[in-house]
Amino acid sequence: MKKIPSHHFNIGDSIALIDQEQLDEYLNKQNKTDEKLPLRLFYQSFGIILSIYPLLSIKFIYWPLSLTNNNYLNRQKLFRLERLPNFVTLNRSIDAFEKIIDNKELLLIKPFLNLSDNIDKNQLKNYAQDQIRNIENNLINNNEYNHATLNNSQRQAIKNALENRLTLIQGPPGTGKTETSAWIIHLWLKTFFREG
Repeated sequence: MKKIPSHHFNIGDSIALIDQEQLDEYLNKQNKTDEKLPLRLFYQSFGIILSIYPLLSIKFIYWPLSLTNNNYLNRQKLFRLERLPNFVTLNRSIDAFEKIIDNKELLLIKPFLNLSDNIDKNQLKNYAQDQIRNIENNLINNNEYNHATLNNSQRQAIKNALENRLTLIQGPPGTGKTETSAWIIHLWLKTFFREG
């Protein structure tokens, strides 16, 4: 068994197995003016990458009979692995937003501040400090936020993000960055925007 060449696959990636010969045959027959078929029509099977070293190991979730019959994979054919979009992060983001935002609410986004060039800088500074005090008071008095399953690091990140112009939130997978971000957006909208 040969090692596959350098690649950009990672453990957990969803992949599709494509019969490269079928795809090439289709592309060669097609005129440049013809509408191209979506690549997904050439997918033979779907799987998840289990390991990448020393050999690429894939667990195929779906394996059609056409690939099993006649030793389809044992013939000298060229196959291609296509990395599919990873929906894990998207699904986590959606779940986090659904946890903290009531779907019946309609949040209308309006401009945050409509400031003219002539504004007094001290007035703006005072306004910003008032807003920070309001944020802190809202966090203390927000029953929903107080009962959220957030750890101290997440709460500090939320406070920093609401009080500072720029906040970097980083950490390994599974540490709650998505939920923290969802809370920041939720509280930011609740604090700075009015409905209607």
